[in-house]
Amino acid sequence: MVVPASGAGWTRPDLRPVTQPAAVGSVLVLYVAEGGGLSLTALDAATGATVWSVDASTSEIPPGVAPLPVIAGANVIYLARRIDGSTALTAADAQTGAPVWQTQGGSFDDVPTLCGDDDSAVCLSGFLGAGFNPARSLRFDAATGHRRPAPQIPGPGPREIGTGLFDAGGRHPERLVGTRAGKVAWSRTLARIFPLPGASTDYGWNFERLDRLGLFVGSVGTKPRERDGRFTADLARTTVAGFRIADGVVRWRSPGQYECVYLPCPGSSQSGYQAMGAPRAETTLGLRLIAHGRLSGRQSTTDVNVSADARATLEGFAPATGRARWRFDAGHNVGLIDGRLIPAQTGPHTIVLRGAGGRVVSLDLATGARRAVAASAAGWCRRIVVYNLDDGYEVGGSTYHQYVGQYALVPCAARSQAPTPAPAAVPAFLGDIGARSAGLIAWSADAGVFAAPPAT
Repeated sequence: MVVPASGAGWTRPDLRPVTQPAAVGSVLVLYVAEGGGLSLTALDAATGATVWSVDASTSEIPPGVAPLPVIAGANVIYLARRIDGSTALTAADAQTGAPVWQTQGGSFDDVPTLCGDDDSAVCLSGFLGAGFNPARSLRFDAATGHRRPAPQIPGPGPREIGTGLFDAGGRHPERLVGTRAGKVAWSRTLARIFPLPGASTDYGWNFERLDRLGLFVGSVGTKPRERDGRFTADLARTTVAGFRIADGVVRWRSPGQYECVYLPCPGSSQSGYQAMGAPRAETTLGLRLIAHGRLSGRQSTTDVNVSADARATLEGFAPATGRARWRFDAGHNVGLIDGRLIPAQTGPHTIVLRGAGGRVVSLDLATGARRAVAASAAGWCRRIVVYNLDDGYEVGGSTYHQYVGQYALVPCAARSQAPTPAPAAVPAFLGDIGARSAGLIAWSADAGVFAAPPAT
């Protein structure tokens, strides 16, 4: 159901988008949750009408990992659900949805991405064929689907947690593995890089590869206390590390949780897809959240509670050294601490935050500069997308049906974050998060998919 918007735009309130759209020729491609399943859908960029839609699969990907469209020329690469219940890596013509190539059926435990050392290839982990085979690193030619040699990660179920960075799958000990030119470059225990009790990618991760610095920068989660189906996590048990791409040697560590990807770090990409041949954006100033207090909730849902004594400080730092460039005391900012309510964004790397003293300011993430925010100021808020799948994810004897998508983008009052109607024209930076096509900027919100012309 396409609803014409004021001016030249349109809306699709009937869709439940799971990712931000990607522009490919005359269509916008995105993942949509519907009928207890997941589909890859293409919309006409000019009108919003559905052009095609096909069944997609999360295979054995953990529920906390959002889908990611991969654009390879005129094709979109995704995990397709086959009639026999298996999953196949598939390239579809973005204009028609018709398969261009498809692997045999199998099972996969991470999303397909462009390989970090060669974006003409697609990397993921899993296995092809039937049965219960051990997962392994897989690599396919993005144009043809032909199998390419892939690094053989020594472990029972490797998964890629960063571009060219793998969790080997074992847990005694847990190991991180770096690859280069399709081969294993190094292998180190996770504890040598993140020497925190209980540190593990089982509880989340966030890594960026910064080739100009020769570093991986990021964080992993830590094991919470668990009892009677509930968990409690110590917010202070976090570390950000910068370690060398070449050999895994740690260059620096600091307290905190890496926030780039969640917040608009200067220089980083904010788009919700990957495109072959596109210039790779690299963060020029990192962000970390240093928090104290507790996070608790039920293990089977994404609902969490932040303790009343929780406090947080946001720091901008130099990725090469980890040294702080500026600090902002955010106090008891629940949305910032639990990651469920990202601060309103008013520019390419400007957000609106309430500080410890209750003052609301506009914070330039590049410089740390603050300015007062007018009561009438407009912003753009991100809301976490949660959707349900009938099949679910089985682990430890339990089945989890609640999945997390990319963040929805919602027009809001910058100070209060209260939602506001979609404007007739939108700021240009919105196109860096959503997509630009047919003279419009399109984005996914929690109320559907929207498109509007850029403001002049």
